Amino acid sequence: MTTVTSGNSLNNNRSSNNASPASFNLAEEPTPLIASPPLSASLSSSSSLTSSRDRCRRCQQLVYCTERIGPVKDALYHKLCFKCLKCDRQLDFKTYFTNSIDLNDKEIYCQSHVPRSGKGVFSTENIHIQNVMKAPKLNVMQKLDDRHTGIHLDSHSVSIVHAMKAQQMFQQGREKVSAIHKFPALPPDMIRAREEVRRAQKSLEEKQRQEEDQLFMKFRNARELEEKKIEQEVTDEWEKRLQMLTAKYEDDLQRKKDKTIEPELTLRFSKEKAELERNMTLKRDKKREMARKQLMEKEQETTHSLVSKFSKEMITLIQEKELAVLTENGVDDQRATTLLRQPPPPQPPRRRKRDLYQDPSVFEHVDQQAIAVAESEQTSYTELVDQLTYGLLTDLEKSRAIFRWITVKDLNAIDFQNNLAADTPMGLLRGIKYGTETYHTLFMRLCSFAALHCVDVKGHSKSVGYEPGMRIGEGKFTNTWNAVVIDGEWRFVQCNWGARHLVMSKDKKEADIAPPKPTREKIKYQYDEHYFLPDPDDFIL
Repeated sequence: MTTVTSGNSLNNNRSSNNASPASFNLAEEPTPLIASPPLSASLSSSSSLTSSRDRCRRCQQLVYCTERIGPVKDALYHKLCFKCLKCDRQLDFKTYFTNSIDLNDKEIYCQSHVPRSGKGVFSTENIHIQNVMKAPKLNVMQKLDDRHTGIHLDSHSVSIVHAMKAQQMFQQGREKVSAIHKFPALPPDMIRAREEVRRAQKSLEEKQRQEEDQLFMKFRNARELEEKKIEQEVTDEWEKRLQMLTAKYEDDLQRKKDKTIEPELTLRFSKEKAELERNMTLKRDKKREMARKQLMEKEQETTHSLVSKFSKEMITLIQEKELAVLTENGVDDQRATTLLRQPPPPQPPRRRKRDLYQDPSVFEHVDQQAIAVAESEQTSYTELVDQLTYGLLTDLEKSRAIFRWITVKDLNAIDFQNNLAADTPMGLLRGIKYGTETYHTLFMRLCSFAALHCVDVKGHSKSVGYEPGMRIGEGKFTNTWNAVVIDGEWRFVQCNWGARHLVMSKDKKEADIAPPKPTREKIKYQYDEHYFLPDPDDFIL
């Protein structure tokens, strides 16, 4: 344990026998090293160091420096305890609010539940000033009403009153009311239809999850069988070679009549046995690694096929539900059936990326929404995509939200437990734990819940180590990425490289032509805007 002692404490120790240096542990509680103070002084010192100011206001547990938030109104919180008092929504320094009405209230709230001052109420003693208080408001309203004067319509012209008001609003520079409505200001029938689609999605997802659980069970059994097979093969070979080595040792003992060399033969036998054990251990590990890679490739292909089938089922379900809503609302069959259109044939997009958007700042509200969703937990893909696409109307915004969620959520750093239930937040990404689901497979799955057509593409791309004019050999610069339909055109998305990239040295030898093998030390997690909808000539070879 490291002792932290200041210079002043050393001087005080030399001048007084009652003072003593102290060592600090992780809980910041000093432990006396030289002289023990009196019991009353020790209790008062301990109580002062572990006072309520050092404890979380919510759970009353000790707050460590690494997980501390605050002080907020002289109160500390754990990061996970920094939530709204009313709805338990996770907050941060940008989203929390305090009670400005009651200064004695030390709690924190979200924007929806923070106490606000209500409408003023006039008592019977102050009723005489009520008209005086309303005078400025009435004056403003009168000015607004004056702008609409000059038009008088009788009962015979009531049918054109809306058209006349629309012209007035247009002349005054105002937009249509329907154009400035913000989500979720939707009609009740549209909200009910949306909820019906979500319920159907949740039901289909539960059926798909059961089928996926059965597939994971097959994967687990196959891995266990392969592990037993490798263990049995290595054990049989070990016993066979050990038997041969023992027979050779015994034969040497019988042929050598000189008993003085018996310790030498025994020592050589022990060394050869230890060397054999090391070789067999290495051989077993290599077999395990090779079998693991082969099984993982096979499992990824099987999972990809299953997720592709799930995606088609989900998109078909959403389209059928939306078609039923359109038909119920009186939309003609020809227009309604266009909703069930198939994705376009594979071909390069007609427009460039800059034609879709000039600056990533146009997605600021989408990115903030995706980051907020990534900080919370969901138990189903339906719930996750519903939160990601909440209020987003275009395919571009929806694909952007899914892309940013995957790039923000560091899937490789998630610490999965062995006993994961399928309906838990971590169980939602259990495919990442088993290594059967990759970034592009997850992106394709989430796009289907947003009714976006998405596929994965295997080919050669301009990855790290590529130089213009370089000849591409067999198996070099192979990669897998996604293609998603946006505005009737296929667009590329590479979530893996959008979330992280390799860090290379500036000087490269001629012999190092092949791309470097990625390692934990060389991988840097940093968001890259380039890999969201890159143009084909900038991305593929």
